[in-house]
Amino acid sequence: MESQEMSSTSENVDMLSNLPRDLLSHILSLMPAKFAMQTSILSKNWRYIWKLVTNLDFSDLDIIDLDTKSIDALNCFYEFVDRVLDHHKASQVNILRLRFPCGWFSQSCVSKWISDAVRLNVGELDIPIFPRGLVELPFDLFTLKSLKLLKLYVDGFRFDVDALKFPSSVNLPSLKTLDIYSFGKPPVNAFKLIHGCPLLENLSLTVSWCSDEQDFVFNIATLKRLKLDTPECSSLEHLFVGGTSCPFFVMKDLTSLVEATASFDEYNYLWLELLQKISRAKSLSLSKPDGAPTRLCLPKFPNLKYLDLKGFLRSRRLLILQFLENSSELERLCVEELRGRQVIESEAFCWSVPQLIPTCMLKNLRTMKLANCRGENPDIQFIEYILGNALVLKNLTISRDVLHPGQEMCLLTELLKFPRASRDCEILFIGEYIGYGLMGCFVS
Repeated sequence: MESQEMSSTSENVDMLSNLPRDLLSHILSLMPAKFAMQTSILSKNWRYIWKLVTNLDFSDLDIIDLDTKSIDALNCFYEFVDRVLDHHKASQVNILRLRFPCGWFSQSCVSKWISDAVRLNVGELDIPIFPRGLVELPFDLFTLKSLKLLKLYVDGFRFDVDALKFPSSVNLPSLKTLDIYSFGKPPVNAFKLIHGCPLLENLSLTVSWCSDEQDFVFNIATLKRLKLDTPECSSLEHLFVGGTSCPFFVMKDLTSLVEATASFDEYNYLWLELLQKISRAKSLSLSKPDGAPTRLCLPKFPNLKYLDLKGFLRSRRLLILQFLENSSELERLCVEELRGRQVIESEAFCWSVPQLIPTCMLKNLRTMKLANCRGENPDIQFIEYILGNALVLKNLTISRDVLHPGQEMCLLTELLKFPRASRDCEILFIGEYIGYGLMGCFVS
């Protein structure tokens, strides 16, 4: 009988309501704002807890009847957001996120919500700006010390994007993530915003229109991730990308691309994705990033005629062969070893004769240059393979680092022993000799 009474008593205890307010407000912060606010009807204890939530998400458009777009529905949503922000009691809001279709609210309405976010020391602000007139963003937004993430969606089709009012200077000392969408001509203000973030680590810039000669210059020492989404570039002929590690690029319609250069210090999977995007170029110049695997699933390069590979000779000869296998139209290949680069011993001596001969070596490869070749055994094996299988090769140029007297003759003697698949092939040997400077000779 006593156990039954204890069981009945425990069933009547509201364990959830007895939790600390901070914990309850955290729980409510994990749900959309409209559901958090509805908990106020549960009991007196729950009546005001929604005012302390630290995440305010108004992206659930079920609040509005999307089919009718009636004035009453819009006013209902406006009043709901206004009420939540006006009565909020937390000292800081971690996240404020709003989502609504363009043109539904005036710029004064959106400006007020942004001002409320500033008052609440927001940490992450994700809000669209779809104005019908001149946009007035509160200047306090651009000096907000608590702001760590900012996403602004700007519609430039309705007006000149330079109508966006920005302060003369921007200083967001804590901002690490910036996401900018520009559906019109990219504003100068966007780059003013970028340069006002000294700790910026993640930058996403989406542009739906750009001129034939639009420059994007990013000089950000702290930047770790860059996403650049550009429109169709049907006239783009020359492209250069470089940096510490390959960022995320979204580029459409690069069918007109003639020449592309990619130079990155560190390898990541995005480097391979970039090769896929520029694979239709006629000329490629690539620097080997540190950490690149010995084998990769490279794309096909159907139009490639000129290929310049820097840093591949000693440590990535297998990758060189993969490029040859995937470039059937290749006519000119330059492989340059970068001076001073440290190579892992196991990588330097990684070489095996492939079973199949690349198509380009049988039909198109006419010119080849090996720059800063050290003349080590795997290098000699690689040269022997090229000479023995390149049927239409006309010129092979080999340059070496500083030589000691007598080293040249030893290497030339070896080269003369190699059979040549092409009768017309000439070898030009260039070496920098100690005490003599730069000298060269032909081996016919």
